Amino acid sequence: MASHVIVADGDETNHGVIGYLRSRRTALTEAEYCNVLGISRKKAQRDRTIGAGPRFIKDQHGIRYLPEDVADFLEQHRRSSTIEDRRWR
Repeated sequence: MASHVIVADGDETNHGVIGYLRSRRTALTEAEYCNVLGISRKKAQRDRTIGAGPRFIKDQHGIRYLPEDVADFLEQHRRSSTIEDRRWR
């Protein structure tokens, strides 16, 4: 199995993980998804259970992720700093 492809995405370019996902034409298996994001299978399973990850497809062959769903999920969760998640009172 190849090592994961984590590369920072620049705002001006379409390279890195999101660019790779946008150019991919076939669904990712659970193993490919975990490899690309550099996460464990257990984390992917936990995220699916609690609804914290990207949309997925469950069919007779197992779990599949559409590349555009993963790319959209990653883009929605991009942050410039940790303060962006804080709620001000």
